[in-house]
Formats: sequence, C-alpha cells, structure tokens
Amino acid sequence: MLIEDAKKALNEKKDYAHWKEGLENIFEAVYKNKPFILNVYHDISKDQIEKVLFKLVHGLIESIVEERSIETNLNEQQK
Repeated sequence: MLIEDAKKALNEKKDYAHWKEGLENIFEAVYKNKPFILNVYHDISKDQIEKVLFKLVHGLIESIVEERSIETNLNEQQK
C-alpha cells in the first residue's frame, strides 16, 4: 500500500527535469498520511520500512540514470 501511494505521488516525475518535485510529492504524501505511517512504523520492523523506502528511491534514481546515460557509452555495471 505504501509503495502504491508513493508511485502515485511520483506520478510522471521520474525524469531528470522533475525528480525533485517527485521526491517532494513522496514526502508530502507521507506527511498527509502521518497517522497511518506511524501505525505502520510501530507494527513492522525498521528493516522492512527501509526496504520499502530503498525500493522507491532506487526506482527514482534508476530512471534518472537511464535517462541521463542514453548518449553515453556506459555499460550496466558503470550505471
């Protein structure tokens, strides 16, 4: 559920020109859902929360790196 809400918050903001706005949208969504987030925080482990957040941020960074590396000769490992 958290991942789906974050994906909605990112919307089309996963490119280099708009990534900051997408990240801000995630933080706004977390703030708006603070009671829910706090309940989740108390019900699951810190490791699980970190995994969810990592997955979200990784996807955002990955899409930006892919976009910015189109005109380069970087291999997958370098990316």
